[in-house]
Amino acid sequence: MKNLIEFLSDFMNVWTLIYVVLILFFAILAMVFFKRLKSAKKKLKDYKFYNTVSAQTIEDYDNQIKLQDCEIAERKKYFEDAIVEITKLTSENKLLKSCNQDNLKSIKYWKERALHQKHTKKVVESINSDLWECINDQDYMKELFNMNNRYKELNIKSNKDNLLFLIGNDNASYLVYKKDFKLVQL
Repeated sequence: MKNLIEFLSDFMNVWTLIYVVLILFFAILAMVFFKRLKSAKKKLKDYKFYNTVSAQTIEDYDNQIKLQDCEIAERKKYFEDAIVEITKLTSENKLLKSCNQDNLKSIKYWKERALHQKHTKKVVESINSDLWECINDQDYMKELFNMNNRYKELNIKSNKDNLLFLIGNDNASYLVYKKDFKLVQL
């Protein structure tokens, strides 16, 4: 009987060992299966999410790209305008360097005068015309200009403040003194 008990105990140990091995095999197989199932569910969830979101995302990206293209075009225009301005200023600078000192002083004077006149407000502004009235009746003036007659000023400016160009009775232009004429105001 002792042999039978040993045989049964050995037999039970073998079956127990087989059951343990089978249980471990199926447990490992179940863990692998559930791990893969979880991974597949996550991929399916991500796929569904990206399918629903991707249309809106693509539209958003397209809108962002269009905005960026507009910004790039605008900045490119500013850049081109800046290049034109720099080129213009460079050419003006070369022109100024080529002028002699007298011209530079004259340019500086007229710029300052223009700025001063631009920023100076006049309380009462009268409308000046380009007509001048003769107020001198001396003999040298009678040949070309008659007293109290009006004569048109040419847009040619002289270097002296007391001189101006007028069209005389014979429709020719003459350089005359301002003291011999007064400006007609309308």
